[in-house]
Amino acid sequence: MVKVFLFKDLFSRQDVEGRTFPEGEEPIFISSMEEGKFLVSTNEKIYFLNSIEHSLLPPSSPSISSSSSSSYDNNQSTLKSFDEFIPFNTQISFLSFLPQLNCVIALEKEKKNSSLKVVRIYFNWKQNGGRTSEENCVTLHSPSSVVCVAVCTKSNRIVMATKKGMSLWIVQKNEEKGIECFKLFDLEFGIQQNIVTLAVFDLIIAYGTEEGHLRVLKMNEKSANIEKEKNSVENESKQNWKRDENCCSCEFDEEGNVWIGSVNVGGQNSADSLNVLLGSQFTIEVASVRNSNPNLAKTNQRKSGRRMSVINDICKIFDPVELPLHLAGIRPNRDFIGSSFSSFSLLLHFKFDEPPHSLSLSKDMKRENLCCFISTPRKGHVVEIAKDSEDKSRLLHTYMYTNETTSAQLTGLFLYLATQSGLETWTTRTANFYSLQQKQEKDLEEINRRSETEYSNLFPSPCLVGLQPYIGLSTIAVSGEILLLFSKVRGENGMMKGWNLYSLHHTPLVAFYGGIIKKAENYLESNPGVYLQLVLEAHILVSKKLLILEGKGGELVETMQEEFKDQKRHSAALLAQFYLQSRDFAKWKLFGQFRAQNFTTTV
Repeated sequence: MVKVFLFKDLFSRQDVEGRTFPEGEEPIFISSMEEGKFLVSTNEKIYFLNSIEHSLLPPSSPSISSSSSSSYDNNQSTLKSFDEFIPFNTQISFLSFLPQLNCVIALEKEKKNSSLKVVRIYFNWKQNGGRTSEENCVTLHSPSSVVCVAVCTKSNRIVMATKKGMSLWIVQKNEEKGIECFKLFDLEFGIQQNIVTLAVFDLIIAYGTEEGHLRVLKMNEKSANIEKEKNSVENESKQNWKRDENCCSCEFDEEGNVWIGSVNVGGQNSADSLNVLLGSQFTIEVASVRNSNPNLAKTNQRKSGRRMSVINDICKIFDPVELPLHLAGIRPNRDFIGSSFSSFSLLLHFKFDEPPHSLSLSKDMKRENLCCFISTPRKGHVVEIAKDSEDKSRLLHTYMYTNETTSAQLTGLFLYLATQSGLETWTTRTANFYSLQQKQEKDLEEINRRSETEYSNLFPSPCLVGLQPYIGLSTIAVSGEILLLFSKVRGENGMMKGWNLYSLHHTPLVAFYGGIIKKAENYLESNPGVYLQLVLEAHILVSKKLLILEGKGGELVETMQEEFKDQKRHSAALLAQFYLQSRDFAKWKLFGQFRAQNFTTTV
């Protein structure tokens, strides 16, 4: 059951941004940049927008405790354009920005009347007064039309996918040319893919297909010692794989699991064996588990095979598969000396009942593993990705939505959903919290097995805290504490009849924390379960905010950190007191965890 606690003061103000653009221009795609900035393409130009009021609010901001404190003004705009330029083609279906290189990445039609889509990188657009020329644009070439693009702003890497394969590029600064782009590798699919969503983080790529498959792939780099003997190691590795006549067949069963069994195929190693797995067919050939892939963990036995699970709601763990490049259909760029790859890993395979619409990869500062968020219209899944082939990928949590969604945006503090009725805002958890929750669930099972009393789960799931009605909400972009919402209404013929942009400004968290605690106190006696949920949400929010602020300098940031540390100490004390006063043995165990909590670990 989904718990709903609506806060009218979740957002302090809403503004209509439709007048930001000249008359006759209509937004096509919106994307977020750094704090308080957005990138918007229209039917004429690409605009850089900045909030004229965006700043870090001091912790002493007055508390907002009633809906009367919120301002919803339909007649003013707080976003202003601070830069703009004209792209080669305004029919754009993807936008992103590389802050380190000051580049805009766009997926657009090659020509106005062309069906072919290409990726273009724009830089130094001010040199020609905002008009694009060949000198300030680079086109990434692809053998067929590009269907999806993703960008890693930390490593300046771009992955672009077609129906036949995908390629990973890196963008670097060049003093003479401005920028240079190098292809790191190509991955060719064995069968055609209908990719609908894509994400990249360094050398890890995640993608979702129209058939409901999610796959997370990783390119493994060679160590420095191996690089010194590059040619000899590559040849020896390839020969060892070819000499092995014992291969494995992998088959998907009705439950979505993969069974790996040893078979003899007479040494006929197919060069595109993993491609078939990527293409979601039911049988593949990979090199021997016994000799060539010792990293596969032993699991439940079925006949003579090993069980490698496709992760789903029932089976929550996935054992990665590692293969050499020539069996994965991967062609590295030997001319680029910046990277050298040794193998390829499939870190995760998740099967859904419907195609996903949103996908992201993120990383907690305190953990080595990446987290992958993938959303379908009815569910959202948070998965911890294996860091290598010896680790495991784990399903951490599944969000059960209250309405059908069209897009989702997971941030450091909240999960935002675009639904048929408007905007939904959900609370989130950290990966550390999920691990603690799963450990507590195992302990609880053991306690319930030994006790005559049935103890309930002590860590409630995330809840719904905000509902804002919008007609035709299609896109959500989040930058700092500001949301930019794009809504459009279509007629019976599918043509857009009207549109609007809205900016929503979050109530400063320091003030919002006080509102949560005040609301929780009203339930301490009448409903302890609600009290626990609300205090826990407040505690996790300030804990995650401290993680976000970590590493940022400045006197104002330091002041904010001290305020959030005080609030975290306060909420931890409330949780410890709640668990201490309980007569449940299972809750007593949690008292010490919150009592001894410090600021170097995060729940």
